[in-house]
Amino acid sequence: MRSSLWAKSDGKAICRETKAIAILLLIAFCVSTLANQAVSTSGKWELLYHQDFEAPADEWSSLEREGLACNYIEGEYEIELKCSECSSSWSVPTHVPLEDFAMEVEFRFLEGMGGVGIRFRFQDRDHFYLLEISSNGGYSVWRKYGEYKHVRYGHWYPVIEDSAIDSFDPSRSHKLRLEAEGSRFRFSLDGQLIKEFVEETFGIGGVGLTVRTYDEPHLKVAIDDLSVWRKNVTTEAEEGNWPIILSLHEIYPFNIEAANWDVSSRRMSMYQVLMTDTYPIFDMEALVSFSDEGEADLIFGYLDRYNFYFAGVDNLGHCRIGRFVEGELQELALGKCAGFSVGGPVYLRAQVRPTDVTLWVNDEKVLDQVRISCGGGKIAVGATFESLEAESLAFSDFKLRMPVDTFKIQFSTASEYEQAVGWESLGDLEKALDGLRKSLELVESTQWDSFHWEILNRLAQLYSSLGNYRSCLQMLDQAVTVALRLGHPLRVATTYLDLGFYHRVVGNLEPAIECYRKVVEMKLGEAVPGFPDPKWIRAEALLRLGAIYSFLEEEDLKIFNISQAIDLFESLWKEEPQGEEDKHNNALVSYALGQCWFQLGIYEAAARFFSSARGELEESTDPDDVIRWISSIELEGLCYYERGEYEQAFSKFSQALELYHERHISRLNEVILLMHMAVCKFHLGQYQTALDLADQAMALAEKTLVSPSKTFQILAELYYQLGQIYDKTGDISRAIEEWEKAVRVIEGIRAYMRQAYLKQRYLGVNLGCYSALIRAFYTLRESEEVLQYIERAKARTLVDMMETAMITQSEFLPSETQTASELLKELGGLYEVVEEPSLDVTHGPSEARADIVYTLQWAQEQYEAVLNELERENPVLGETLSVNPDRLWERCQDVRKSMGRGVVALEYFVTDKETLLLVITREGVQTSSVIPISRAELTDRLREFREEVNTAPSPGEEATRALQARALGKELYDLLIAPVEEYLQTASHLVIVPSDVLFYLPFGALFRCPGCGTKRELWGGEYLIGRYSISYAPSLASLYWPFKHRGDGVYYQALVVGNPTGDLEYAGEEAQGIASLFPRAELVVGDAGTKATVLGLIGGGNYDVIHLATHGEFDRELPLASRVYFNQWEPLYAGEMLGLGLRGCELVVLSACQTGLPPEVTQELVLGDELQGLSQALFVAGTPSALLTLWNVNDQSTRQLMEKMYKELMGGVPKGEALRRAQLSLLRNTMYRHPYFWAPFVLYGVWR
Repeated sequence: MRSSLWAKSDGKAICRETKAIAILLLIAFCVSTLANQAVSTSGKWELLYHQDFEAPADEWSSLEREGLACNYIEGEYEIELKCSECSSSWSVPTHVPLEDFAMEVEFRFLEGMGGVGIRFRFQDRDHFYLLEISSNGGYSVWRKYGEYKHVRYGHWYPVIEDSAIDSFDPSRSHKLRLEAEGSRFRFSLDGQLIKEFVEETFGIGGVGLTVRTYDEPHLKVAIDDLSVWRKNVTTEAEEGNWPIILSLHEIYPFNIEAANWDVSSRRMSMYQVLMTDTYPIFDMEALVSFSDEGEADLIFGYLDRYNFYFAGVDNLGHCRIGRFVEGELQELALGKCAGFSVGGPVYLRAQVRPTDVTLWVNDEKVLDQVRISCGGGKIAVGATFESLEAESLAFSDFKLRMPVDTFKIQFSTASEYEQAVGWESLGDLEKALDGLRKSLELVESTQWDSFHWEILNRLAQLYSSLGNYRSCLQMLDQAVTVALRLGHPLRVATTYLDLGFYHRVVGNLEPAIECYRKVVEMKLGEAVPGFPDPKWIRAEALLRLGAIYSFLEEEDLKIFNISQAIDLFESLWKEEPQGEEDKHNNALVSYALGQCWFQLGIYEAAARFFSSARGELEESTDPDDVIRWISSIELEGLCYYERGEYEQAFSKFSQALELYHERHISRLNEVILLMHMAVCKFHLGQYQTALDLADQAMALAEKTLVSPSKTFQILAELYYQLGQIYDKTGDISRAIEEWEKAVRVIEGIRAYMRQAYLKQRYLGVNLGCYSALIRAFYTLRESEEVLQYIERAKARTLVDMMETAMITQSEFLPSETQTASELLKELGGLYEVVEEPSLDVTHGPSEARADIVYTLQWAQEQYEAVLNELERENPVLGETLSVNPDRLWERCQDVRKSMGRGVVALEYFVTDKETLLLVITREGVQTSSVIPISRAELTDRLREFREEVNTAPSPGEEATRALQARALGKELYDLLIAPVEEYLQTASHLVIVPSDVLFYLPFGALFRCPGCGTKRELWGGEYLIGRYSISYAPSLASLYWPFKHRGDGVYYQALVVGNPTGDLEYAGEEAQGIASLFPRAELVVGDAGTKATVLGLIGGGNYDVIHLATHGEFDRELPLASRVYFNQWEPLYAGEMLGLGLRGCELVVLSACQTGLPPEVTQELVLGDELQGLSQALFVAGTPSALLTLWNVNDQSTRQLMEKMYKELMGGVPKGEALRRAQLSLLRNTMYRHPYFWAPFVLYGVWR
């Protein structure tokens, strides 16, 4: 489906399959080796081609299609047409365009009625002759000329009207021969001359064969012994040959009554296009007769009515060469014909090159080599009148000439292109791709930009159909460059529209937004034939921008852009449609408005517009309209679904499913619709029907989905939904089985396989599967399984984090990961290649794509091998790049057994509806508890608490603020700790394993005060830090390597960096005070603290402690881009920390970082990754413990806390307890007792 709403021009549909073939089926292999063709110099005629049909040949394929069959039968080539008024054509691969030639073919009619003919002087699908013999014994010669329309025959002009052949027997074989020398033609039948005639319109072109039916829907003919000769010419003669490409004796006069009045220029103008897109090396000439005043123009480089070049003369001999750009006139040169005779016919000639044009009038060179920049376009003649009293002027004897070598390039390029279009229409995309690549290679050696742009756009569409979005984007990038060089705003705009669409498809949101904004900001003129209305273009860009901002949850920008799109679409509505074109326009407007209102969530309005669009779209045969028609039904169903009207939604989904299935349009949509239908029945309580539909969706998905990315995404969702349905029916065992399948799929999905447009669906299913399993096992009281799946969910998050960084920001990562990063990017590109956007595949990948699939498999194997090698060399880093459930559980068990007496781990798992809490000791899971609070409410409470503790109390309000902090802390304590308080009676240390929003909570500031009913009573309670030392871990298993890396607890040498950015007043003093506590310390303060200096010291030293008192910043979108800053704000990223080599360093302290809850927390937003990312990076680097801060704190209080903590450490106190004592020292100081001062310090990793 095209990615933009294009203006349509309906032609009479003969038979869709055979019309496609007539357009080019086997226009076959017209010209591929023109430049190297040798020319014989002996004899009169040279045999170029012969086919006896004894053996199959590529250019004469055996095929069976609806409406057409071609087969080799006993030494003949039989062609059968099975529809009325249809035709099929074959180009004979002579490899050169022909001027003087002879063609001979033997044929006989076997069944039915119709005609067989020789197509000659073929230049493109709209410019050629046809000599035809009919089965009723008549002959005729036709000229196909696409720019003029005959009043009776349309684009077909009779050269010789239908005439009878004496004693013609259609059942016997006949030999038809056509000879051409210049403009003289003669043809004979069975050796007898039938007719000689003269026709000058086309002077050169290819030859071919055409078979067609008339009123009756059946014709079968047999073809044999086809030969083509050409007249020999010398190489020298051919090099100097400028054959006539087009010759027209008469052109309809230009009358003042038919001209268009331009108010701004006070001119009347009109034009007539004579030739389609032409390579800009040619001569054009014509005779002009003036009846009155006026200007006659030869027009070239014609892109549309507002963009073209012209060279002209008026009735007084004044000459000019100029250009119109978006309707604005640019005069390039003016002159006067010295020998001009007023009143007589004028001979006008223009010699055009890509960079200049020369104008002759009556053989006088008036304007010589005027500079232009012409990249091709149509050829026309035109007239301009200065006065309403003018009458008319007329052109005659028009001729277009081109060097034969130039025409060969044009002919070859166009032939390869049209051959490719034919193969594409037949569904053979690989042959189509080959043809388009050949035409691109040919056109790239020229300055034919207009056709170059056309080829690039067609290639982009084809690559999209093949799922190769990377190549599609490359073609569109080139197309933008060509369109800009061509200077045609509509081509630029439509290309940017497509470029933005495919950037969006692959998840490149910023480039997509940039493309759409360029479209919106472009100055576009009026609507012109062949291109979408500029209002459509701009409206669609706005609609797509709105959709992206909807995805990004930028509500204001979404509404702003979509509202503008609605205004533009409404301006395109025809209040009183006059004909079919206006009705079709209104259908497209309705469809577009439906999309707009759907994006805004106004589902009632959206459904009304989709319903309105359906009627007209249903009648259209255009493939894009068929897609829109079915899509409008599906989208109307989604509108009902979003409104909770499940019966109506089910009905619409069923209707759309049937249509998709009948027309074989999209297997993916069939799967999704079946799942939508299942969910509707689920909501209606019809669980068995829901199960049946879900089973059908699963069977279809497993059978036909070949796209790796979408297959995994859809399968995961299907398994998840199946589990939901089984759970509702009470079959918990089967539900668990389906959810476990979903989890296995999810854990196999690499980051490079997730298209950005499925991100929200992926995250929803991901969290939903784990949450469903965890809740199910909790219900069954299987605590070990609950813990396993909580740990697997958190490990999956870490793998996502690492692989996303490897793909998007590999420069942040250590050199050890670079090979894996490159392979990961290559895999992402290969998945784009094999991705099928419509998934209309029933037999798996085509043979032609087998090499790509093989390469993909090889790259996957290489990536896994690199990971295995990485794991051997750096086990800690290697384990962050995959989820191995068995190994993960072993790590969990090892950590649990190493926890020691008095240590209790509290592991949380936040879901949409509730939070699960596990209490774990060295003996195992002691209990599990469900905290009945939704994620949204938990977030609100935590936000209120963070707002209180994030801000220092003002002088005089210390007591009031302290009580407020205790009150809010008590609410969270009662919620998160009190339910399991009895299991903490003998504990001295708590390991908090947070989840989601709980990563932003300083648990030490939770307040225990049983029975407290008033604020005054809160003075009698105590903070959690008063009872226990506290540490944190991203997951329980994440402590495995920190435990392995912990040292002996002796702190001798430190690297202390203070205030390298120069704006932390007390950080330098803090650093000096800390350094003085260690027997040996490297102190770096102020400007000396450059990134290079600090990294050099880390690499060359053996420090027990690294203390960085500097600014830091967490990155929620890309956690491994979280960073600390050195002199001149040079960042050190968390990804870089992975390779620091901190083995032997007992503790890393980052004392001025900050993080917090985002302004809005959505269902799809996973929180806390930045804290996990930074702590995990330091663990991988080799340190067992990291002290981080949740918000920026007072410099003076931080200095006191740090000095106290280090003194305790130097005295042999464990890290967790040392931090606790330091925090309590501030808590007991009335100046610093508010949690703002002491609570943000959180210790990750080993606490001993």
